[in-house]
Amino acid sequence: MNSAELNAFVRETFRRCDLTLLTTPPAALDRHRLPAESRTFLTKVGLPDGQPFNFDFGLAVRLPTIAEVAHEQNITAVVPEVCRDWPCVAWVSGSVVTLDPRQDAAARLLDLTGKDNPLFVNSRVELLGAGLAHYVAFRAGPEALERRA
Repeated sequence: MNSAELNAFVRETFRRCDLTLLTTPPAALDRHRLPAESRTFLTKVGLPDGQPFNFDFGLAVRLPTIAEVAHEQNITAVVPEVCRDWPCVAWVSGSVVTLDPRQDAAARLLDLTGKDNPLFVNSRVELLGAGLAHYVAFRAGPEALERRA
């Protein structure tokens, strides 16, 4: 599946499941170093609105840094210097889904409370979006998706 097909799959799957996608304004990307495919995905396709996976993807609209989210959420644990400026696309219970610029913007789950080690989520934000779309499609079932086509 190439980038265009992946983007179309994500858009269409979430549309058929009646889930809105949140996109990132291009200006929010200016301060972050992301691959072209990830930039296109965030600005043209997006991540799901609401909390269909217990994650609040509302951060994808602003792409705040880890340090900014920690400050906004009154997190007192020390955020390692190496990741303070990484952009965040989602929030859940003291953790963020962030994009690691050292690894071609790999999506990682980082616990800002310091209780858990960072977890690898996916190699790129667009593949995270595709994974979420596959999950939504699986949960809805083929009959539900066919009825909404």
